Amino acid sequence: MTDRDRADWDPRDPSVLTDQRQAYDEMRARCPVAYSDFLGWSLFGHRDVVAAVRDTATFSSATKRRAIANGMDPPEHTVYRQLLDPYFTPERMAAFEPRSREIAYALLEPILARGRRRVHQRVRRTVPAPGTVCVRGLAGRRLESCARLDARQPGGGIPAGSRGRGRAGP
Repeated sequence: MTDRDRADWDPRDPSVLTDQRQAYDEMRARCPVAYSDFLGWSLFGHRDVVAAVRDTATFSSATKRRAIANGMDPPEHTVYRQLLDPYFTPERMAAFEPRSREIAYALLEPILARGRRRVHQRVRRTVPAPGTVCVRGLAGRRLESCARLDARQPGGGIPAGSRGRGRAGP
């Protein structure tokens, strides 16, 4: 990679955040392989993305914060996927769907009651952790512990009474 004088795009620009689909369509037409100071390199064409995903010797998905398998390259990624895959079978996801909807409604109602401004930021900070906890089959106090951690983020936290129930994991 070479030093760049100017970025091709800024994924944090209000025009991108307002209409991501339109922004990505424009990038595909104007600059399908683009650089930003925030993300580094981005690929906007389907064929380019597929080629990069399949060529792990040249392209990397590794991130500095290795919290999820998507931020890892093989063979490390493969080990995590093998551990996580049993939790995400079609049967387990179908069984989890009613609880997932219950959690989503409980989390979204107070967010939407505060108004629609910056909803995406409040959802991003609130929804993923409890969903993950419940998918893994961790209930009750662990979900509430997760809520306390989430509450440290602006707009975070899990509403009272949204305790995990049952076991969704293997």
